[in-house]
Amino acid sequence: MIAAKAGTYQLQVQTTTLQSNQQTVTVTDMQSATETITEKNDSTATVTTPEDGSSTPAADSNNASSSSTTTASSSATSEKDFSASTSTTPVLNSKSIIQSRASSTISLKVDQSSGTSSLLTNNYYGGDYQVSGTVWDNTAETLSFYAMMTKRDGNGATPAKEQLLGTVKVASNVQQSWQFTIPDSYLPDVNTQSAGSHYRVRIEARQTTSNFGSANFQLAYVQGNLGLTAPSMVNFGDNLSVTETEKRTFLGKIAAGDQPLAVNDTRIFPASSTINGWQLTVSLAQQMTGASTGTVLTDSLHYLNNGTDYTLSSAASPVASLQTATPGKNTVISDTWNAQNGLAFEPTPGQPKSEQYSGSVTWNLQETPANK
Repeated sequence: MIAAKAGTYQLQVQTTTLQSNQQTVTVTDMQSATETITEKNDSTATVTTPEDGSSTPAADSNNASSSSTTTASSSATSEKDFSASTSTTPVLNSKSIIQSRASSTISLKVDQSSGTSSLLTNNYYGGDYQVSGTVWDNTAETLSFYAMMTKRDGNGATPAKEQLLGTVKVASNVQQSWQFTIPDSYLPDVNTQSAGSHYRVRIEARQTTSNFGSANFQLAYVQGNLGLTAPSMVNFGDNLSVTETEKRTFLGKIAAGDQPLAVNDTRIFPASSTINGWQLTVSLAQQMTGASTGTVLTDSLHYLNNGTDYTLSSAASPVASLQTATPGKNTVISDTWNAQNGLAFEPTPGQPKSEQYSGSVTWNLQETPANK
């Protein structure tokens, strides 16, 4: 017999593409130009800023608190020595220490983003929300990742300004993967009031508040959920012959009273959102193994999908899908199991021993883009 367990299903998937094109937003802010303070024979210092070549007279040397001017991206510390002179005006000897940090060039890609100027809509059902992507930086440093939400329409609550997601230590000129969780505590609740609301989500990878890479996507608040039920046991028969010389296929049957393999769709979509489909797959969790001897019947578990025979492994094998779902519909997949569809046991002749065998599979339900 085989124990079949329901797997974790994923609902945070794009409405227009399973793996969206990634958006690249490059922010360049190389405000690293330093200022040069030149000495003159009188008491006035001149500050030259290379950006436009212009000069600005500094304050008189008697006013020490305003003797140096800097831009927003750099700071200058000036040490002044006043010495006696025959002149009635003190002479300024200025030693300028320039403290400047060049801004990085940061390129951020977010999987949930469309990669274009249009916002990709992702359905949100509540709970924590996973975001991921890659980041590239021309400087080895630590970047802070933030999420910022703004409500675009609907009656949902107004979110807080921003949420720190975490940090990533990046190497210079190396594209690195990242993944963070936007906590449920930051995201407005999904309820009757917020259903149908749309929120713009901005992810930033910051060096500073003025230098960052960013990408945007949209969350559509959807009531209801996409759920899965699976049988606890699938039986391939009793007293199967261990003397078979030809390979045979034994079809699985769900015990009476056990729950079926079914997809329950209770989603209510916003009026302006596309109704997504779904896809159900199956993967191998444990090979059929003998209860007494521990004999493993490798590659004996299969799934038949419209006559196509898939040998189960850790990779996902297709079970059923709908390109455009019908919200409120309960689709019972196991009702269609027959000689062409369903779980199957196909042991290699001569391999089974006279004992009970059991294994397990994992069912995985995923929301998928609607058919265009």
